[in-house]
Amino acid sequence: MLMEIISFKNRFMPGQLPIKTERFFHMACYDLDTFRNHIFDKGILDDLDLDSETIDNVKNDDVELLKLGIKSIKIKIFGRK
Repeated sequence: MLMEIISFKNRFMPGQLPIKTERFFHMACYDLDTFRNHIFDKGILDDLDLDSETIDNVKNDDVELLKLGIKSIKIKIFGRK
């Protein structure tokens, strides 16, 4: 999954990422506790219209949260699904 993100980055955003984008990427891939808190406390993914099953899954499952992180990177940073 990460190779797809790297490919998108190389094709659509060559060079260094803006700092805000870099922070989001890092949080969604490597700081899952903070990412989870931002989802539920700050609503950073409210615009993705997540279904209740997905929301329940990411509350307690780090693997599902990481999958959501990768998905959110593709959508929010690269405009891809």
